[in-house]
Amino acid sequence: MWCKYHLVEFISISLSHSTTMGHIKRGDLDTAMVFVPSPREIAAMSEQMTPLLNKQIANTKQIRTLETLRDTLLPAHAGRSRSPCMRGSGKILPRH
Repeated sequence: MWCKYHLVEFISISLSHSTTMGHIKRGDLDTAMVFVPSPREIAAMSEQMTPLLNKQIANTKQIRTLETLRDTLLPAHAGRSRSPCMRGSGKILPRH
């Protein structure tokens, strides 16, 4: 967010010199302020974000598991021919 906040100013500096970021000096960066949250604010944010991040991690693990399962089963299924009870109408018929 810090970069996004100060990007307009940095672009303005570079445009005034007809270059891409080449004329941004250390002083320009030194004067760019950044918000540092208090420990209480960090704790409150962590309390809200931790369950969301844990859910995202769990979802990512589940996606990987399902992708592995898909990649394992699909090649095996693709090589099989359809059984006689499944040919024709496309409906699966009960086994006898």
